[in-house]
Amino acid sequence: MAVLGRAPGGGRVTPKRLPRGGVRHTLGAMMMTRVLWAGLCCSLLCGCISNRIVNLTPRQMPRSPDNLYRIEAAWESNEQALRPETLQGYVVVDRQFHPMERTPNTVNRWEALVPVPPDQRFLNYRFKFNYMINTIPVPRPDSKLSPVYQLEIIDQ
Repeated sequence: MAVLGRAPGGGRVTPKRLPRGGVRHTLGAMMMTRVLWAGLCCSLLCGCISNRIVNLTPRQMPRSPDNLYRIEAAWESNEQALRPETLQGYVVVDRQFHPMERTPNTVNRWEALVPVPPDQRFLNYRFKFNYMINTIPVPRPDSKLSPVYQLEIIDQ
C-alpha cells in the first residue's frame, strides 16, 4: 500500500511503502479487539444475573362465593448477592399491596388471597418482590416488578 508524503526540501510528492496490511489495518484490528473484549465483559457481568417472576395464576377462574381469589407466582433468581431471607412478595391491585406468603412444602412459590368485588369481572394485577442485596459496605434494598396480568372471573 502506498501513502503519499512530502519530500524534504521540495514540494514534490513521493510514494512511501508501508508494511503489508498498513497502519489502518492494525488500528482497525486493535479497535475490533477492544470492542469484542468490552462486549464479552458486559455479557459476563450483566447477562449472568437474572431475577424473574413467573405468574402461576390461570387467566380465568370461576366466581368464588367468598369473593377471594388465589393469586400465585414463582420467584426465580440466580443472583448470589440476594439475601433470600429478606424476600417479600406482594400482589399489587390498584395501588393496594396484598402481602404474599410462601406456599408450604414448595421452593420459591408465593400466594395471596385477593378480594374482588362481586360485580367485577376482571382483575388487573402485578407482582412486586422486595429484597436486600449484599453490597459493600452495607446491604441495599432492591425490588422487581412484573408486567400487568389480567384475571377473568367467569360466572357459572
